[in-house]
Amino acid sequence: MAASNLPTDNLPTTEAAAPLAAAEAAAAEASVAGLRMVTVRGRILDENGRPLVGATVLDKRTGRGVGTDAQGNYALRLPESQATQLHFGYGGYADEEIQLRGRYTHNVTLVPRQQLADAPAKKARRWLFF
Repeated sequence: MAASNLPTDNLPTTEAAAPLAAAEAAAAEASVAGLRMVTVRGRILDENGRPLVGATVLDKRTGRGVGTDAQGNYALRLPESQATQLHFGYGGYADEEIQLRGRYTHNVTLVPRQQLADAPAKKARRWLFF
């Protein structure tokens, strides 16, 4: 019988198990704190104060993102323990980035890109391949 010849000298004792259990409890508590989520909310408006419907908010670290609703509101759930940089964008408007520093409400006003307004219109080229 193979089960009758088990070693007994390497088995943990109750004295050695107590520090191990305390270390495991501390690690579990730290991992739970790292999993705590917060909700970043706000509103994205244009230069005239009108909501931008469908503007995007992207967390650069995790890659999570959301779009705005009909009133320009957004809500994005992120890990609390990580410093996060948010990227705001909308077609034809200059992108904006902000760093979260303990505040979880961020209203943003995006302005049109000046390059698009000042650039001359390009002539369309048609290429023929024979």
